Amino acid sequence: MGPLLFLLYINDLPVVTAKNAKVVLYADDTSLIIASTNYTEFVTKLNNVLLDVQEWFRDNLLFLNLNKTTYLQFLTKRAKNSI
Repeated sequence: MGPLLFLLYINDLPVVTAKNAKVVLYADDTSLIIASTNYTEFVTKLNNVLLDVQEWFRDNLLFLNLNKTTYLQFLTKRAKNSI
């Protein structure tokens, strides 16, 4: 019953980040996918998503475990050369 209640509890997280990121929920793991062809736009979206998620966590009396949080950025060769 615990995992089901957890999923119900975090079910509204994707709504909070809908305009800037896609949220993938799997068990107790959450992935935020932010896509952009422009680096400046990407950074802006990333910052907005992080602020939205931080506010959501605060409103729901949760905290983000920074020891279990990672950031991964994928770039094409062309994009990598233009940054």
